[in-house]
Amino acid sequence: MEVNDSDKQFAEELNENFTSSILPVTIFFGAEACVGVLGNSLIMYVFSFKYNVCNFKYFVLVLAFIDLTSCLTTIPGEAYTQRFWYTYPDPNLCKAKSFFNVFTVFASALCLFLIAVDRHRKICKPFGWQIGNKMALRLCFIALILSAIVALPVPFLWGTQNYEKSYKGMIVNVTSCEKDAMFENAPHPLIYSSCLIVLLSIPMVFTFILYTLIAKKMLCEMKYARYTSLTVKKENILKTASFSIENGTRDESHEFNYESIRSSLGSGNILYEKNFNENEDNRFEEEDCETCEINNYLDCGSEPNNSKLDRAKMVVTLPKRGAISRSMKRKTMIMFILSAVFIFSTVLYLTLLSQIAREDSVIRSMTSNQRVLYFFFFRLYFINHVINPFVYAFLDTQFRLALVKLVR
Repeated sequence: MEVNDSDKQFAEELNENFTSSILPVTIFFGAEACVGVLGNSLIMYVFSFKYNVCNFKYFVLVLAFIDLTSCLTTIPGEAYTQRFWYTYPDPNLCKAKSFFNVFTVFASALCLFLIAVDRHRKICKPFGWQIGNKMALRLCFIALILSAIVALPVPFLWGTQNYEKSYKGMIVNVTSCEKDAMFENAPHPLIYSSCLIVLLSIPMVFTFILYTLIAKKMLCEMKYARYTSLTVKKENILKTASFSIENGTRDESHEFNYESIRSSLGSGNILYEKNFNENEDNRFEEEDCETCEINNYLDCGSEPNNSKLDRAKMVVTLPKRGAISRSMKRKTMIMFILSAVFIFSTVLYLTLLSQIAREDSVIRSMTSNQRVLYFFFFRLYFINHVINPFVYAFLDTQFRLALVKLVR
């Protein structure tokens, strides 16, 4: 379509007005891109040279690669689109930006799902099959390839489109980066967007389920840790009392009476109180234990020795099977935060994306202020490509120390 000088002038004026109204969002995107490039470059350097080989290292490196790709392609491309919203010059640039947009989002979803599977196996099934280091790397490459395949239709469906817009009582021909002109009135973009929403929802739903199971397991571990700390305290009291009895002393401060033991331990654990009550029989009774892991460590139906001191020692010396290390908890918390932010922002993104894919785009009927809010929340998922270094620096001691050494 040929554009006369008058149309071109009014289109540029319309574009300048739009650019001025949405300038805060564009500046925010630019800042995100700069911070993301620097932060993800540091992540790739530190985890490549300062970490030992492990699944966590590989997953973080792949995530950093995805985020760095987005910070170099999608975020600058979106800022460029907002700068030339009504006078978009190059359809190929629009297609490339749209491709990397879908590629990075889907790759992040698959990678976070793989991380959730790995965390779940390590915490909930520590003695079962585990993802090996080489297998983790292969799975990451497969996720990248699948993401590229899913994003392949985007360059065909999205591109530049010419349409007429009313401005100052005149009809102005403008060019924007939306659906390709070939599919302006076709249902293909909406069908593809719907399929993309379904495909993205699958790994996100499973990621949410896996972290729910992980959280349940970690809460059980915390309750069991409190259980064992109370048992150790009980054993120390009983050892002191036993020492006094064996030496024939009767120091009131070391007297072996159960009321003092109960007051020292507190009344928070019914199982302990019953087992150490003189009026109860000398066997463990199955109680409503505080933690779902208690019955894995206590044989509640067994018949131990009649000595209350031996009984306490037996409880103390039980092995902590499948205990979760502090490092494992820290890594899991890091990935849980990243996954939660990703799921929330991506659901918001997909909801707004479905509006763009409609035949009658709602963007064209919005005011400037409405567009500012729309584009801010529509691209809020860009925050996923920026927050990683801050989360690692706050929760990962090894990463934080490596950064300090690097700065020095």
